[in-house]
Amino acid sequence: MWVFDKKFQSPSMLYKTATDDLEVFKQVGQMQKQQINETEVQLQARVKVLWELAVETFYKFNFDATYIQNDRIMGIGGVLRDHRGDAKMVLSAPKAHVPSAFHAECYALIQAMQLCHELRISNMIFEGDAKQVIDSINSNCVDCSWKG
Repeated sequence: MWVFDKKFQSPSMLYKTATDDLEVFKQVGQMQKQQINETEVQLQARVKVLWELAVETFYKFNFDATYIQNDRIMGIGGVLRDHRGDAKMVLSAPKAHVPSAFHAECYALIQAMQLCHELRISNMIFEGDAKQVIDSINSNCVDCSWKG
């Protein structure tokens, strides 16, 4: 008789428990390997998004914002490039008392648009990564969802 975890078990029962636990351990290992392989396949299947030049006679202004929720502060940045990809201007600015990341992204776009307007630069393409902002701009509908 063997004692483990304050239970008396015979050697054959301990052996059976150990082999059952080993089988479960092997199955979990196989499941983990399968999950890792599936994740690698998913990563390989991701589409690479590459920046593209603007068509001739156009400029492209890439903008972005970062937002720190706890401090309610943000920073914006942007680059204006011509159709050859040459940087013509950069924009960066901090701002405090910002209510959300959506507001931060909107502010980045507005600043980019105002700068181009003030410099009388037309034939513009504005490009950012904030889907909600881009969808709102491209929509014909009034969207007040950002109000809550």
